[in-house]
Amino acid sequence: MSLTQDSRLSLNLQSDPRWLALGIAGTLAASNGLFIWLFSGSRLHPALGLLPGMSLAVFAGSVLAYRARRRGGELRLEANAFRVELRDPDGRRELLDLAAPMAAALVRGLHDGRRMLVVSQRDEPTVVIEQGRGTRGHDDPAWVGRTLRADLDAAAISGASAGAVTLAEGGDLDPLLAHVAAHLDADAPWLLHPTPGGEMLTITAREISLGGRSVKVTPDLKVLDYAIGEKGAAVAAIGVAGDEGALLLIGGDEAPVIPGAVASDLVPDVYLPMTGFELVRLLVNAAIAEVGRGG
Repeated sequence: MSLTQDSRLSLNLQSDPRWLALGIAGTLAASNGLFIWLFSGSRLHPALGLLPGMSLAVFAGSVLAYRARRRGGELRLEANAFRVELRDPDGRRELLDLAAPMAAALVRGLHDGRRMLVVSQRDEPTVVIEQGRGTRGHDDPAWVGRTLRADLDAAAISGASAGAVTLAEGGDLDPLLAHVAAHLDADAPWLLHPTPGGEMLTITAREISLGGRSVKVTPDLKVLDYAIGEKGAAVAAIGVAGDEGALLLIGGDEAPVIPGAVASDLVPDVYLPMTGFELVRLLVNAAIAEVGRGG
């Protein structure tokens, strides 16, 4: 499905609705008012009702916020024939120029069928997460060759991660997948990630490359966890080790060090932000698994 010049696709995203702050304030006032009224009929001072009132308000407000955000609020993902944008009341941000080369991959949960779309172009990647435990069975034919299976529970990526958004409750990725696929080159990579040094980190079904260096994806490719000693603290990194000693070492800003990681004083080839680091780990491991399955 490709949108016409005048048509538009709009997907509601998990975010705070405009009324949420007033709703939480109302919950706080009602809860405190209730317990102050109850205590006023006893021998206890009415002000003591603020203690259970605040406790109930915190619980009720949390439930209200959780449900309201899941159903969506002010944030929307919109697409037309030319671009995909992230919109909120303060403006818009272009995620994809559909007339320019881009990268995309669809990750399906290994155990539950959940789906996560990863798109990237000039800026850091954007992740669009489909909420809940997906029930969709067959892969979209347009995404054959770029649909990967991975344990999403093991990846530290959620709607709260930088560069990630989650569809509102009941949202469906299918229309967006069809629209992006209509503008995607058959040989487009799975991931493009700009680096502070100006080089582009690229992941395809065949190789992982950084600038002029590359490591081929084979069933024997290893992804090793490292703990890099830096200024007295350990920094997480992954090493992508290929044949003939080829190694790409990628450090993760703010990423947690995996227990049992190999301690090292090597200098990473590049540092990536938390979301990008987790995406690289996820996609590289999924690529190795796909090659092993003969995909």
